[in-house]
Amino acid sequence: MSFMHKDILRSIVWIAISVFSTLACGAVVSVDTVEFRGWDGCLRIRDGVASVIVNPEYGGHIVYYGLDEVGDNVLWTDSVVNGWTLREFVPTRRSPDSGRFDIGNERKTENIHDTIWAGPYSSYMIEDGVGVASLPCESMGVKLRREYRLQKGKVSVSQFLTNIGTDPVEYCFWTRTLLPAGGMYMAKAEKSERYAKGFAEICLKTDKLLNASETNRVTCRNGWFCAYPGGDVEHKYGINTEDGVSLYAFGRYLYKKTLPVFIVESDNSSESNWVRASEEMMQAMGEGVTAIGYDNNGGESFPNMIYFCEDFIEMEPNSPVFRVSPGNTAIWQESWQLIPIE
Repeated sequence: MSFMHKDILRSIVWIAISVFSTLACGAVVSVDTVEFRGWDGCLRIRDGVASVIVNPEYGGHIVYYGLDEVGDNVLWTDSVVNGWTLREFVPTRRSPDSGRFDIGNERKTENIHDTIWAGPYSSYMIEDGVGVASLPCESMGVKLRREYRLQKGKVSVSQFLTNIGTDPVEYCFWTRTLLPAGGMYMAKAEKSERYAKGFAEICLKTDKLLNASETNRVTCRNGWFCAYPGGDVEHKYGINTEDGVSLYAFGRYLYKKTLPVFIVESDNSSESNWVRASEEMMQAMGEGVTAIGYDNNGGESFPNMIYFCEDFIEMEPNSPVFRVSPGNTAIWQESWQLIPIE
């Protein structure tokens, strides 16, 4: 496989940061209930530019996102789970697909998060979109809400993690978007004392770092980490991204995911890292909430991760770990944008 010429890469990046002004604006947002992939109670949000479908019946996730002028779903779907509920998930452990959301880190929550990962959510109306709320998860001591808004084709996601117990809890928000393989993923990779090349491969079995080597599927040049998902081998990478932006070019689209920016500070050990953020950012996290550092599996501190296989890429950046005192709520926000590539 040959890598995309740097001039094409530069053009794609320029499109990603430019104003998305060619699409309609000022359209009224509408919400209706639709049947989609075997789920009867899905909620469709439309604004005249794009459509989003949220599925409260199986994890409260986004199962469709597409521009109306093109008319197709950009998210990767697994037909095996069509119509599934928590009842089918528990014995199989086959996860929800598409635009899924979780809290972590993975090793801490993987065996106790079933109800918030694949369970039912109640729904409610908000301006420009819909909200969904989980059942209380006693095993984790939390209850989750998400609010999805659609404006000029851009999706805004607000997540709320409320401590329902009597002791502080410590979790991160872990956003896990699946897109079809065959495209090109891009994110800035910042070099640091801990991550000399700005990225590293992560062993799927042990969570340990493997290397930071370029291959026919991965390269990192001029501060840009690029991956070309596909092939018959699974890979997972951590990327030291500091600007909160991830891009994926595929087919007729450029997909852009943007998250808040926290700066990681570390003493270069494997056990100590913390975050620095502006006063405005700290206030936006919620009262009674402290950011205590990134903690990926194995104690690594990548703000950004990806997994890919022959079928899809999973863009899975995460927030810092938040310590949330009893009765308080941590808040995390991100946005999605689809930009047509002619």
